[in-house]
Amino acid sequence: MSSVVNVFLGDVVIARGVARRQAKAARHSELTELKILALHGLLHLLGYDHGRDAGRMQRLERRLRIKGGLREGLIERAREFRAARR
Repeated sequence: MSSVVNVFLGDVVIARGVARRQAKAARHSELTELKILALHGLLHLLGYDHGRDAGRMQRLERRLRIKGGLREGLIERAREFRAARR
């Protein structure tokens, strides 16, 4: 007999207009962007913090994105954006 544990981790809120703009800038569909944002948000709910975890979240997100057929994620895009602004 298995037991079910109900644990509320929090909410992932995605602004559709922002997702639409980001999808256009990344040259992929809005649905793809929503998947990328949902995955990123879920990892944050699970306790990952790409600002403080020495790349753990980025590596896990990358593995999961590749398995899901998704290209670059938010962490890579943010780094590229920051590098381009310098």
